[in-house]
Amino acid sequence: MKSLLVPLICATALLAGAARADGINAGLEIQDKVSLADMGLPAYPGAVPQREDSDDKASFGLNLWGGSFGIKLQVLKFHSDDGLDKVSDFYRGALARYGKVLDCSLTLPEDASSEAGAKAGENRKLALRCDREDRKDGKRVYKVGTDKNHFRLVSLQREGRGVNFQVVHLAVND
Repeated sequence: MKSLLVPLICATALLAGAARADGINAGLEIQDKVSLADMGLPAYPGAVPQREDSDDKASFGLNLWGGSFGIKLQVLKFHSDDGLDKVSDFYRGALARYGKVLDCSLTLPEDASSEAGAKAGENRKLALRCDREDRKDGKRVYKVGTDKNHFRLVSLQREGRGVNFQVVHLAVND
């Protein structure tokens, strides 16, 4: 998350400069607390916020806008002592309320795209897809949305007998 800040702050500075010149409204809002309710997803029972070190945050939100352009990114990290299958089933079901869930553990990265993404753009560059990074032992990634600019994602990684997982919501308006 820290690696995202520098380019986004630079982009904000550029947008703000252009906004003042053209009278366009622009801004940046960074949140260190985001909730699953903000993302439209339920909390997994018993899951606790997960931090990689003492300086890390378990949640992060970023809103960046200028004119008709806007980005909304929300990230939460958790740990559960329950197994990978149990937590995976919970979030695969929770994501289904937003449409067909792309299960990256069942698809080949080069062939994976959601029906919604394919219908929305006919352009494979816009389709919601799986990456090679999504297909590793002990890892599951689920995505749902219209395209790579509008989606929810849950990434789960086996950690001992439990699981670490991240929940992401991204919305980009051009």
